[in-house]
Amino acid sequence: MNTIFFIIIIAILIFIKIEFNKAIKQKKKQNRKNKKRRTNQKTKYRPKYHKSEYSNLYKNKTKKTTYQENKKKGDDYEKYISEYFKQKGYISYEHGLEKGFKDGGIDLFLKKDNEFLFIQCKNWNNQNKWKMGKKKIIYYQEKARKYMQDNPQISRILINFNYKLKLILISTEDIYTKEAKEYIKENSNILEYKIIPIKK
Repeated sequence: MNTIFFIIIIAILIFIKIEFNKAIKQKKKQNRKNKKRRTNQKTKYRPKYHKSEYSNLYKNKTKKTTYQENKKKGDDYEKYISEYFKQKGYISYEHGLEKGFKDGGIDLFLKKDNEFLFIQCKNWNNQNKWKMGKKKIIYYQEKARKYMQDNPQISRILINFNYKLKLILISTEDIYTKEAKEYIKENSNILEYKIIPIKK
């Protein structure tokens, strides 16, 4: 009796195992079908571009501004600011355009009456990650100071004739941090910032 009972138990277990394996195979098969269906749905409505066209689309989407484009943008803004101040009676020397990389961080020199201004121009978008912070302003202050040290004859004339010297930071949009604005305000006798957008 025990032997018959044992055989029945074994048979039931074997049956369960066979059915379980069948269920697993069926599940895997269904998963493969579903995956294939999803793939077909994704590719069904995809525009049929040539491989090279996909490459061009990707390049256009991720295209970064080149150095030449940035330089032209900066140069154009310097010229615009130079003309802007000329119309206000200033004598303008386009130092950045003349010297290029050797401009010492000074884009323009402006002179009117007893004013002598060091100008730094920034044609930046305020949505950009680049901001004008306190450290950057101190950096341009040092550049202006170094220019005075390296050109003692000009410095002597400016000092002897009591010129008011000032560094003015000019940008198309508000790119200044709160800390930078506070620093400029604290040093308003030698520092200033102006926002002058390009009028087309």
